[in-house]
Amino acid sequence: MLKPEHLRTLREVVRLGSFAAAANRLGYTSSAVSQQMASLERETGVRLFERFAHSVLPTSAAEVLARQSETLLADIERMVATVREVHRNSEPQVRLGVFPSICDLLSSVLRDLEPEERSGIRLSVAEPSQLIARLGAGGEMDAAIVYQVGNSGLSWPSTLSRRWVAEDRYRLVLPRTWPDLSPHRAEQLVDLPWIMHHPGSSDATLFEAMLGHWKLHPRVVCHSDDFKVTLSLIGAGLGAALIPDLALRDHSPDVVVVDLPWLNISRSIFTLVRPERESARLQTLLDKLAF
Repeated sequence: MLKPEHLRTLREVVRLGSFAAAANRLGYTSSAVSQQMASLERETGVRLFERFAHSVLPTSAAEVLARQSETLLADIERMVATVREVHRNSEPQVRLGVFPSICDLLSSVLRDLEPEERSGIRLSVAEPSQLIARLGAGGEMDAAIVYQVGNSGLSWPSTLSRRWVAEDRYRLVLPRTWPDLSPHRAEQLVDLPWIMHHPGSSDATLFEAMLGHWKLHPRVVCHSDDFKVTLSLIGAGLGAALIPDLALRDHSPDVVVVDLPWLNISRSIFTLVRPERESARLQTLLDKLAF
């Protein structure tokens, strides 16, 4: 029976005109190529090469066989690709949604996984309300790690299982170039330029209520919902902001992080899981994301 690898070698020999060149192209020795061609001649019962002291010349039969083998080899390659795709699609997958500021932690977890462990993970990165919408009946995700700030209006279907992960406390973050504001009393912050979330977001609503409690009316110089952008702007000296611990991992030395005892606010991080989609693989990944 003809072997596909022998036909591939024949194709290269005919194309390149020598056993040595084909061997170099395919990563074989010249002797291995010669043995494969001899085996192919025995299988077909046809002389495929005129052999000379320092060269070989393909016969007409070799050229016809090489040409016709192109279709066969292409069919085999498509068949193998199809089988591999079916195998990938049939493997257990973990379809997880996460919010943006947990991605640094997630990236460090993914780097520690073996390639085969990562291959079955499918991620969606979005804000909590968007992730929850994709978790409903017929949704494309198995679970989502989300957060809730205070008693914001975030809601989710009762069919989802809720598991608490952590409280992510907010810190005051200031430009390092600013004068020292110790002891950081509430009244010291009233005239600072602030970088705030866009109005209407859960973070903005909570901060406005909290600052209002202390009779602070911040002078907002920028609205940003992206903590990385906010940290960059703080480092440039634009303003101060309240940022959760999770978003402060490996922060720039251009900012100063201040813990305010009187500012006791945090966001609750939890996982929402579709019970029918629970798996050991999903649980293992969630366990690795603990912080």
